Amino acid sequence: MLRKLITSVLFFVIAAGALAQNPFDEMCLTTEELELAKAINAYRVENEMPEIPLSRSLCYVADVHAKDLYFFYNERSRASMHSWSGNGRWNECTYSNPRTDGRCMHNKPSELTDYQGLGFELAYRDNTDQATKNDFDAWINNEITRKVILNEGSYLTFDWNAMGVKAFNGYVLVWFGTITDKADPVYPCGQTPESDSLSAPDLKPQKLFYVVVASYYSQDDAEKDKIRWEKRFFEPLKVLKNNDKYRLAVGAYNDNAAAEKALKEIRKQVRDAWIISL
Repeated sequence: MLRKLITSVLFFVIAAGALAQNPFDEMCLTTEELELAKAINAYRVENEMPEIPLSRSLCYVADVHAKDLYFFYNERSRASMHSWSGNGRWNECTYSNPRTDGRCMHNKPSELTDYQGLGFELAYRDNTDQATKNDFDAWINNEITRKVILNEGSYLTFDWNAMGVKAFNGYVLVWFGTITDKADPVYPCGQTPESDSLSAPDLKPQKLFYVVVASYYSQDDAEKDKIRWEKRFFEPLKVLKNNDKYRLAVGAYNDNAAAEKALKEIRKQVRDAWIISL
């Protein structure tokens, strides 16, 4: 498998305290991911529990971890899929015992984003193309994961106020959070707030700052090389058109200070990285 062939992959994520306010087509939910979120909420309603709002922050955490698992998780190890490798800007940790290793999971949202609530994760691995459907059946038919979804048993004292869903090459992750997410909403891929059937906040266009890691003369070349760079950064890179060239950008930041903070870390590996604002 590809992840077993990679011995050293550079992994950068958006610095804590500087969650990207990405364009709506950058962090979005596919049809399959959205259906899974709807199935979870429908199941909760059937069991007299409230629906959980979708969270951009937790979708981002789920996306990062799904890729970390795909490239680095050792299925033969005793560690569960809630473990995190040492290949990113977070605390490496092994999750084997929920009574002693909870911090490995619960602190990841605040390590990766502005989200300050605790995070609880469901993880599923499926080699078929029905992963986002099979996982739901597996979870509700398992006593432990069913209790997580319905806030039962040892999860009775928690309220889920945010939910993130993401899938990547057979890994399907759902994150539940204890507080409301203040980040911008996450929308179905291809939709904008104006086209969403649900009510959306009045979001005004704003100037964003991007860390550029590579430039190309054609969009086609940039899109082709994007895959290689995403293996290094494990987060969605955006292709930006700027001064008749196409730039590959890591993250998107609200202000130059946040971008400079990320740039300082990224330049340790990509010396000629730089910032643009659009």
